[in-house]
Amino acid sequence: MQVSKTGVKSVDDLYGIIFTGNIIPNTWYSTIRTESGKPDLAAITILSEILYWHRPRESCGDGDSGEIVLEKRFSGDMLQLSYGQLKKKLHLSKAQCRRAMQNLERLGVIKRHLRDIETDAGDKLNNVMFIELFSDRLLQLTFPGEDAPGAKNVTRVSNEMD
Repeated sequence: MQVSKTGVKSVDDLYGIIFTGNIIPNTWYSTIRTESGKPDLAAITILSEILYWHRPRESCGDGDSGEIVLEKRFSGDMLQLSYGQLKKKLHLSKAQCRRAMQNLERLGVIKRHLRDIETDAGDKLNNVMFIELFSDRLLQLTFPGEDAPGAKNVTRVSNEMD
C-alpha cells in the first residue's frame, strides 16, 4: 500500500505508531475545575486513570459466531485503587490525590467506597478504597450541552450484545 507523506519528519515518523494508556478529553479542562475556577489537573489526570481501567477490552467469543466479548480490566465489582498507587504512578502527593478525589466526588462522577477485605493469603485489610464510576455523569462532563459534538454519536455496543 502506498502512503503519501506530509513532508514533516516528526509527523511522518509517528505514522503507524499506536499509543496506549490514559486519554484526556479536551472538554475536561473546562468541566473539571477547582472551587477557584481553574482546571483541576490532578483530578483530570486521576479521572483519566480511572477511565482507563473502566474501558472494556474486546475479545472474540468462542467459535465462529463473530461475537465480541467485553472484558473488564479489574477484578471484582469496582476498581480497587489506593492513594499510594496514584501517588506513585502519577507523581502527585497523597494530599493532592485526596483533594482531587474529593473534587471528582463533588462533581458526581465517582464515589469512594471503603471496604474491609481478606486477601488470598488470609490477611485482613481494613478501609481499602474502591471507586465507583458514574458513566452518565462522565459523559456529561465529556460532552457538555445537548448539541456537543459526539454527545449523540457515542459508539455503543447494541443491547443484544449486553
